[in-house]
Amino acid sequence: IIVNKIDNIVNNSIYWLGHSSFLIDINNTRLLIDPVLFSIIGFKRQSVLPLQINQLTNIDYLLISHDHYDHFDIKSIKQIYSRNKKIKALLPLNLGSVLQKHIKNIDYEEAGWFQKYNTNNIEVSFLPADHWCRRTFFDQNKRLWGSFYIKINNISIFFAGDTAFNKNMFEDIHQTVGDIDICILPIGCYSPSFMMRDHHMNPEEAGMTFSILKGKYFIPMHFGTFALSDEPVIEPLERLKRVVDNSKIISLNIGDYFPIKLNI
Repeated sequence: IIVNKIDNIVNNSIYWLGHSSFLIDINNTRLLIDPVLFSIIGFKRQSVLPLQINQLTNIDYLLISHDHYDHFDIKSIKQIYSRNKKIKALLPLNLGSVLQKHIKNIDYEEAGWFQKYNTNNIEVSFLPADHWCRRTFFDQNKRLWGSFYIKINNISIFFAGDTAFNKNMFEDIHQTVGDIDICILPIGCYSPSFMMRDHHMNPEEAGMTFSILKGKYFIPMHFGTFALSDEPVIEPLERLKRVVDNSKIISLNIGDYFPIKLNI
């Protein structure tokens, strides 16, 4: 996986920071999604971070899809909060107490599926995912997990979080929010299938999800950063390109950005 250094953050862009971590700058609002900037318990980061943490400033909203360590990293959030005291965390139900245990004064709001957060200048809703939660041996599924729908002006973005393929669920999402301009979907962590298929999509299932959501652009994620499963590091992208129109796939290197055209 190629990593390109981020020198300056461009307005109205979606940056891939690796794995499922994204920085979205749109219409003078900055969102940071599932930031994991370091190695995590049991897994070394295989690709370097494409920017300096000091560049992560003026962040308005922190979005966390669920509590797994490769999506909800307290060390990373502490570093971000120290540079963004006015940030507001948008969380699943019951995750706020975990966050405040480590960062007492951080502002946060929780939501259940199909609920909208209270935000300024941008619409953010929490939607379903077919996954699960746990951080210790004793707290399985004590907190919610999910995906995010982001809309500003006429631009819609769907961030799937971690999810298995669930045709009915994605049809419900499409029926609720309509066609989606930019779909950020996971394509890795699917091998061996008998262990992973109930929790993660493979590339072919991600392609079917993109079709159900009637997306215009597909940004792949959840590969190339941590060795969480058995498939080769570049295989997910190669398989995806066999099943999705390549003109619709935005294949970012880590550190690259996709410019958001406000009249998409």
